[in-house]
Amino acid sequence: PIVMEAPDGAQMQYGVTYTGNKVSGVAGSVQPWMWMDANGATQFPQQTNIRGSCIALGNVIHCISRFDRKYYRYENGTWSAALSSAIDASSAIFHLFFIDSRGYLFAAWDEGSSQRLYRSTDNGVTWAAVLTPTELPDANDYCGSMAEADNGYLYATGYNGTGAAGVAVNKIFRSTDGGATWVDITPNLAFQYLRHVHSVVWDKHRRCLWVCGGDGAPYALQGSADYGDTWAAWTGAIQATAIACDAENVYYTGDTAGDRSVYRGKGATMAAILSSAPRAALDIAD
Repeated sequence: PIVMEAPDGAQMQYGVTYTGNKVSGVAGSVQPWMWMDANGATQFPQQTNIRGSCIALGNVIHCISRFDRKYYRYENGTWSAALSSAIDASSAIFHLFFIDSRGYLFAAWDEGSSQRLYRSTDNGVTWAAVLTPTELPDANDYCGSMAEADNGYLYATGYNGTGAAGVAVNKIFRSTDGGATWVDITPNLAFQYLRHVHSVVWDKHRRCLWVCGGDGAPYALQGSADYGDTWAAWTGAIQATAIACDAENVYYTGDTAGDRSVYRGKGATMAAILSSAPRAALDIAD
């Protein structure tokens, strides 16, 4: 059994069963929403009133509820009450929560006909829309990913959309002032994706940006070593949704039916990655 402490101080006991060294069951009338161990708080918020998206930075956990759309914070061992009013009144899907080096917070939902990226510069108390339907005109659009470069520039992607004439309107934006204003740098890409921009990532090892998209050809990863002014395509890359980097490799996951592999390209520079032959590093059979 595992004993956990509830928010009101009461202790709850759970029986955990294992099968093949994996947790196969947890017995208890209420699922735990948080517990403490030697490394601090884990399994945070799964309480009904603050279930949502979290970012942990230092000893502070930032949280936006998907139920009431308010901002909460875990600090000094306790959760705060709601520190903001509802950031957005829509009932659409929550897609993005991001914090930059300044401590500015960003959040985005799939808004239907009111798609926006929100920013807070006062620790989550007030929020303002910094990207709006003016920049994201498609009714099914939303900001799906963000990244920050080493010079403080911010990047945000517009995931979805086809215009009235069937022309793709996927976007990548850049901000040089902490997210207050944004410039559409999509025309700078080596080519336009058929529909989606999936991810933008800052690669600190090669000091470059990576962006990927789909759905359908052309869908190669693209890289920029000048903060998004110019881009080059990795012609050997397949359609990808997520990117991760270490000092020796760039990893990405596929987005085609039946392909469950994690791929990698090897190289210490952006140019080396772009010229490498991507190879499957792992097949995730489940």
